[in-house]
Amino acid sequence: MKNLILFTTKYGSVEKCGRILAKELDGETEIVNLKTDSIPKLADYDKIILGGSIYLGKTQSAISKFAEENIEALSSKKVGIYVNSGEPSEKKYVQIKNSFPAPIHDKAVAIGLFGDEITWEKCSFMDKLALRLIKKVTASYSNIDEKEISRFAKLMNEA
Repeated sequence: MKNLILFTTKYGSVEKCGRILAKELDGETEIVNLKTDSIPKLADYDKIILGGSIYLGKTQSAISKFAEENIEALSSKKVGIYVNSGEPSEKKYVQIKNSFPAPIHDKAVAIGLFGDEITWEKCSFMDKLALRLIKKVTASYSNIDEKEISRFAKLMNEA
């Protein structure tokens, strides 16, 4: 069993969650950052997991664009989608649905809402300003939900 986790992230929490997830998946798992790494042939993998963070209501364009451009290849795989977001869960599900093409979202064997994490020192001035105004956040914090990551891994392993 070969798994591929493809992610894009602004500050690292999506990658962190991908690495936690990879430890719980059965078989061999490769983790690839869409912005910095070479993308392997999707045909070489049994299961493909797409990860991103919700930022201003949608996930990063790199992961959405990848899903859109690879609908055919992804349609023949077991697919999982996870996001990092501090939004209430009902809002996150709508944002996930709006961030991925329907053929991918609708056939996903697992959808995960892994919480969020802010590393204040890595945030840009504009992100800090937005966090202060919108979320009233002024320091680093972590709300990564490892139980949700385990639940997601179980669904992927059973698929």
